[in-house]
Amino acid sequence: MSKASREISIYVSDDRRATQHHNAIILLSSYQLLQDKSSILYSHTIRQPLSRALPRIPLRFSPWPRDSLTVGRGAITSTPLLLLRSNATAATTTTPLPIASVSASSSSQYETRENTPPSPPVPHSVPPPFSPLSSPSIRRVFVAREQKQRDILENEVPFSKRVHIVGFSSQAKFLAHALASVPDVPVNIMAHHRDVQRQWEEEYRRLNLYNRAGRHVSSVAIPCPERIPPPGRQYSRAINDDDFLDNVIVDTATVAVVPTLYTLRSRVDRRTTICLMHPGLGLVEQIKEEIFKDPLERPNLIIAHRTHQIGKVHDSLYSMRQKKSGFLHLCGMPKFDDPQLNESPVAREGLERSQHFIQLLASAKTLNAVGLPWVRFLSWKLPTVIFSSLADTISIILGCRYDQLFSNPHARAMWDQLVDEMLALVSQFPELQEVPYIKDTYMRQSFRNKLEVYLRANGTQVSPWVKQVRMGAAPPVEYFNGYFVQRARDLGLDYKHYKHSHMAEEAVKARVNARRWELKIGLARALPYMADSDTIGGGQAAPSLEDLLELDHEPI
Repeated sequence: MSKASREISIYVSDDRRATQHHNAIILLSSYQLLQDKSSILYSHTIRQPLSRALPRIPLRFSPWPRDSLTVGRGAITSTPLLLLRSNATAATTTTPLPIASVSASSSSQYETRENTPPSPPVPHSVPPPFSPLSSPSIRRVFVAREQKQRDILENEVPFSKRVHIVGFSSQAKFLAHALASVPDVPVNIMAHHRDVQRQWEEEYRRLNLYNRAGRHVSSVAIPCPERIPPPGRQYSRAINDDDFLDNVIVDTATVAVVPTLYTLRSRVDRRTTICLMHPGLGLVEQIKEEIFKDPLERPNLIIAHRTHQIGKVHDSLYSMRQKKSGFLHLCGMPKFDDPQLNESPVAREGLERSQHFIQLLASAKTLNAVGLPWVRFLSWKLPTVIFSSLADTISIILGCRYDQLFSNPHARAMWDQLVDEMLALVSQFPELQEVPYIKDTYMRQSFRNKLEVYLRANGTQVSPWVKQVRMGAAPPVEYFNGYFVQRARDLGLDYKHYKHSHMAEEAVKARVNARRWELKIGLARALPYMADSDTIGGGQAAPSLEDLLELDHEPI
């Protein structure tokens, strides 16, 4: 109980005088509490009786949870609060009311509480409602936080949504269709072949998507594709800001990736993000070594792994058929090889731009894009790399279909030697040592069985590498078998640990050179196509224009 309350209790020794002076007692008690500048304490303290002499005084107070003295039921049902509310705008400096004057003026006029008029207004100071910013320390925290957010907004570099797609394969057109269907995402296609621009006007400037049954799904308008200059040539006009490449998807043939990026290097810098839609591994390292050697000016690189199955539509360059829906797994590569440098501002900016591009791809619902860390991404990518290093490589070397591999005992022996060597190398990858359950997946017999089941499921199909060899284009063997050779050398292993992979890589390259010699001397023109000494996939039709466009290869 405060000092003022104790002094007042001296004058109220019986129930009669307590009834006469209850307004003054409550008013002075409230005034003393308001002087302490605590509205919360006031709302709880005023509920208690001020003296044992007041047990029968019905002191009612309706609590208001918002700590306001001017709103709510409590503000209009209590006489002291009415007085406080009527003087909320009074001066902050007040003089306490003399107790004797209050007693003399009201001792003989009012006998009961019912006919007691309200006491005259008393000047006082009313504290404002409680606010978190009333404390100086809390206010400084809020101000500092607002200033930090303001600095971030002022220094934030805007990220562009414009996407350039390099290539005109069925997969590249499917990506362009999916992204162009997203609002406010401008998409431009960049192709090597001149027929891409010719057919754009004839096919109504639209990309058409069909389902597996051949039914039309949707169409989307696109601008006229831009033709990329041939390797070794530069742009005939000056490069301006509109020619800058913000987000680039490279989905072209393997033999055209490095030359194309070398041609476009004047239109990219460290703000550019490049997504490599490549089936193999090891292409990122080659790009860093041959094209973008300076890490400070190097674009941000993303590697991808997709499981969509997209096919061509006959007699239509701007149409594709989605045979099976799948996923698009993405992984942003670090800017620097040194982990400590990847904490620098330049590296963090590159990471933010890579995440922005991944989110942009994820906005296209038909792509089912998702970003993954490196180890998780490798667990999805590595099985397909191992399978192509086995089935496609042996098919090129022996000139046979998938179903002929296990029927030939020599081909089966090559399969077993290669798979043993590759899985032994995978078990020594440093990134898999921290996740033993993923490494154990490749060591089990069930993984070998899955490779064989997948091979048999392809039936009499021919390896997709065959098409490339028939036209004299090199298949991406150096990013499959060659990847395991390079990883073994990086680990410091002896030649015996990767000799079969190295020999298989050299055999495929020798097969390509032999085919180029046949095309050069004109054997393919003198005899029916594929009836010459190149028996790979014998009986197949000659490559069409769509085949040439997918390989970004001019007709020979």
